[in-house]
Amino acid sequence: MSLPPARRARQARRRSRRRQQLVAQLRADLARGALRQARGYLNGLIGSYPYDCELRALAGECLFRAGEQLSAGRHWFLSEREDADAQAAIALLQRYVAGDPVELFKELRLHPQSFGQFDSPAVNERLEALRQQLLARHFPFAPIPPPAPPRQPAGCGVLLALLGLLGIGLLLGIYAGIRELLTWLG
Repeated sequence: MSLPPARRARQARRRSRRRQQLVAQLRADLARGALRQARGYLNGLIGSYPYDCELRALAGECLFRAGEQLSAGRHWFLSEREDADAQAAIALLQRYVAGDPVELFKELRLHPQSFGQFDSPAVNERLEALRQQLLARHFPFAPIPPPAPPRQPAGCGVLLALLGLLGIGLLLGIYAGIRELLTWLG
């Protein structure tokens, strides 16, 4: 069921404010060198906003400072950052995948629907070039099936009631059998 437009807009504004607060906290953590805390924020933020190039740039910066150039290159490939550090990390990523577009796609951990979703035209152009290389290699872009609707535990209450009645009947049968046995013995 869809929310009314006004409520959806309020939720979007609230979510945007929360994102801005977390990005400000993240920048403060990076400025004072608290890389562990910054990484904690980044993992959650990138999970919530996977196509946000600003967050990808910040993640790359955090990882680069932590000495993880390969991971930094993975995030900077998906951002607009193009300084010397970013170019070196992206070049390391390219060497790691040996220039293979299929391996690069796997290393970027993208979904086939990710192409064209980023909030930067430059990143979308870079990904479109990657997509064209993948198509030239006949890479199978299998569509991801839509998620299955949640299953309702239909009949669960009825099933439990029947099991309860069966249990009571079994206990009564055992009781009657024991009583009959005792009267026969006694």
